[in-house]
Amino acid sequence: LKTGETRENIREKLLQKATDDPFGVLDTRFFDLAIDLAVRLWLMVHVEYVYRGVTSQTSITWQSGTLNEALYGRFRHELILTDQIKLERVFNAMNIERIADVRIQWTPNLVDHLRFIEDGKTPVLNIFYYATFLKYYTDSKIYPPGLIEETRRTLALLLPQHDNACKKWFRSHHSKLRLDPAAINCGQLKLEERQITRFKYWHDRLVVIKQFFDESEPRTIKQWWYDNRKRVQWFWVAIVLVVCTILFGIIQCFEGGWQIWKAYHS
Repeated sequence: LKTGETRENIREKLLQKATDDPFGVLDTRFFDLAIDLAVRLWLMVHVEYVYRGVTSQTSITWQSGTLNEALYGRFRHELILTDQIKLERVFNAMNIERIADVRIQWTPNLVDHLRFIEDGKTPVLNIFYYATFLKYYTDSKIYPPGLIEETRRTLALLLPQHDNACKKWFRSHHSKLRLDPAAINCGQLKLEERQITRFKYWHDRLVVIKQFFDESEPRTIKQWWYDNRKRVQWFWVAIVLVVCTILFGIIQCFEGGWQIWKAYHS
């Protein structure tokens, strides 16, 4: 696999080494399964010789050619969506869950990173959390150039290292699921680094997530409490509520006084 041989050559070499088969049951299917398993454990991507549809994870179908060709064919620059969006500081995994009511699903499959599913009652956002793996493979030639580094930057965007509230939120997930603790230590992006044009591989998925986040409105008191995207708007709403409360109080006072005066002179 590391030498860049084709799947056909790898399978042929495995067949040549499998000389001891007393039961006569070995065929190419077993070797294809072994190759798929080796790639999954090595590169954290769900690879299949043929699509089986047994798992909810997105798979890469690799039937022939080299593994590099399969990976390069799957991980390409996604610049189809041209919407101009802003990735503000408030846009992180914690607020996506709390404000937009999205369930965060931590995935070990790099192919599913930032995959947004809106089919069910509660939308789901997949986040690849093995930051230690990404750090180890930063300079690897097996992946397309810049993919691993950009993936780490998406973690820095969604899990800002210096946001204490987000760190506390991540630790609560980590304590339940035993996530990679390095996921919250990928740094924090500066303003120029948070521009959507800086993302090529995960561009379209980020656009979709941000659009859903911007269009979502709080539906519960808890969501209203956490929603600080429109602070000025909520400030004036609070002012109007206070003024209305005072006016109603004054009106009730006058009404009560009028009832007392009327009763006294009747």
